[in-house]
Amino acid sequence: MGLEHFELAMAIEEEFGVEVSDEDVEKFITVQDVVDFVLSKKQQSQKPNLDEAAIVSRTLYWVTELVCMKAQELKPTDRLIEDLGYG
Repeated sequence: MGLEHFELAMAIEEEFGVEVSDEDVEKFITVQDVVDFVLSKKQQSQKPNLDEAAIVSRTLYWVTELVCMKAQELKPTDRLIEDLGYG
């Protein structure tokens, strides 16, 4: 796991108040994997009242910030390393 993955995990932990283990991060292959992970942790989040659209929006915000892209340029199937050069 590279520094970039650590930054993504930290951003998710800070934004949603959920723990992201090294094993979790290793499963982040695509943008959709990251979104699905955060959605799956909604009940454990310190912000459980966020609706799904808000969670997706905030998750995509962090991915775009860390890969230096605009949200419109991302596709759910984009692979973090192979397609976006992240990691």
